[in-house]
Amino acid sequence: MEPKEKAKELLDKFYPRATSYSLDGKNQNENAKQCALKAVDELIEESYFTYGYYYRQDYWQEVKQEINNL
Repeated sequence: MEPKEKAKELLDKFYPRATSYSLDGKNQNENAKQCALKAVDELIEESYFTYGYYYRQDYWQEVKQEINNL
């Protein structure tokens, strides 16, 4: 899946759950975006190093950039 598609998929998954956190004045879309970014940050942290390369870290960095662009 392309990073842009994955970013949209993650945002769509968090969007319904972001409603309950909207009491802080942020809109639902921004809350969903923040949740998706936190999830991607966890995936980046858990990327494992193998053969001189962090496995899938570049992909998740691109997904994070696409989330920020949404």
